Amino acid sequence: MPTVVDAAIVLLNDIDALLRILEASAGAPPQSPPKMTSAQTLKAADDLFSFESKLIPGSTVGKHCRHLLDHFDKLLTIVERPPDGNSGGEHPVDYDARVRNVDSERRVAAAKLRVTAIAARLREAVPNGEGDEPGPLNKKAVSVKFYLDAGSANATLTSTVGREVWFVTHHAIHHAAMIKVICSNELGISLPPEFGVAPSTLRHITAPDTKSLI
Repeated sequence: MPTVVDAAIVLLNDIDALLRILEASAGAPPQSPPKMTSAQTLKAADDLFSFESKLIPGSTVGKHCRHLLDHFDKLLTIVERPPDGNSGGEHPVDYDARVRNVDSERRVAAAKLRVTAIAARLREAVPNGEGDEPGPLNKKAVSVKFYLDAGSANATLTSTVGREVWFVTHHAIHHAAMIKVICSNELGISLPPEFGVAPSTLRHITAPDTKSLI
């Protein structure tokens, strides 16, 4: 049975494959007719990465990649801290404290390096256990800060490392779905059918007599 770390690595591998597809697609004829623009006019992979979507205003493939990687990074930064006896209470995960407009949302090469680094950190920081048993860190308590609305102070919740690894993975799958919308409808780049689809949805659509994709 796969663990949450296994699922996270699969997702990160999907993002790495996406970046390689962008590199291969730069300057090439679109794989499918785009509805809104042409990938032929975008000569470099970084241009594809930074193309501003009309379907999802303000979005780029790069911004979605940077955002989903930020969440992995914020969690791992706390998990990697040496034990200090406070069970994470003084060092909560803060997913909202992000830095935008960075190299990894503008350059494919920088994003690839970041994906590789995060996958290595994840394997090191949250090792799998034996057999079907999760590693001990999966059960470790961690506190998490969130803004529940734009006008309030942070709320702090208690979680576990394993639960948060799955949260950042599931969060990334939804951003991958938006990346797929941009690629298929605006850049003319085809991605695998399972890219950006949650495991529960994949199970559902493979069931007999299934009609809905949600």
